[in-house]
Amino acid sequence: MAEIAGYIIRYGVSANDITNKIVLTDRSVTQYTFTQLAAGTYYITVSAYDADNVESPTSAVLVRSF
Repeated sequence: MAEIAGYIIRYGVSANDITNKIVLTDRSVTQYTFTQLAAGTYYITVSAYDADNVESPTSAVLVRSF
């Protein structure tokens, strides 16, 4: 993988349904705040991608309740 171009945050309401996606196109962004999620438990992963859109493996699943 070449230099990181950005990040992809995927999330969903179950570990088997992590289908929502947020693409961060600024590689300097290292934090993200979810602002419009309904209350509940969410399963979240993060991956990086390069300028050729080659994506890294996803992170471990993070489970958070909001």
